[in-house]
Amino acid sequence: MLSKRATVNEIAAEYPVSTRIFQRHKINFCCGGSVPLAEACANKGIEVQTVVAEIEREIELASPEELETWLNRPTGELIEHILTKYHRPLDDALPHLEFLATKVARVHGELDPTLLDLAYNVVQLKEELESHFIKEEQVLFPAILAGEAEKLACPIAVMLRDHEDAERHLEAIRELTHDYQKPPHACGSWRALWDGLYELERSLQEHIHLENTVLFPRVGPPA
Repeated sequence: MLSKRATVNEIAAEYPVSTRIFQRHKINFCCGGSVPLAEACANKGIEVQTVVAEIEREIELASPEELETWLNRPTGELIEHILTKYHRPLDDALPHLEFLATKVARVHGELDPTLLDLAYNVVQLKEELESHFIKEEQVLFPAILAGEAEKLACPIAVMLRDHEDAERHLEAIRELTHDYQKPPHACGSWRALWDGLYELERSLQEHIHLENTVLFPRVGPPA
């Protein structure tokens, strides 16, 4: 049985399939996930027992592979997973989303000015994430793999701030897209942009959670 006193990010780390439920209810399990589940549910106006039941049902139906957690896996494997599952796919996805966002804003922005704000957030997020990945891959991850704990405090602090900035962009994007609800008059590029941004949010939430909750506490210097 899940503990209502466990924090959201603790539950997400121990039961990865729970993130599906958190995403469904818009419960933050990334930068804002260090609150007890009961408190997070209360903040959203959701009955905690409803969320607990949904998570337990998800666990019951999950395959053994889906129930695997990264909590006790080797650090090198975790970093490789982050690179292959999250960094490399975004090498292509981010430029494509930037192209779509600027195209849709250019074509339809006069009738819907919010598309201009959306394009701005997408471009800013793309540029910040690309810089973020470089810092992780060239500085932080090599230091972690080399066991250089004394060099990790500053880069981890920078990465945490980057994650908070990324979450703010995601929140703005979700608001500007009205929770990714496609307008009836949306063209193909507009619809593709909404789909791509939805997948980007899901991927980044999982990515940030793995680093904030599993990787960084494991390798960071003692408090």
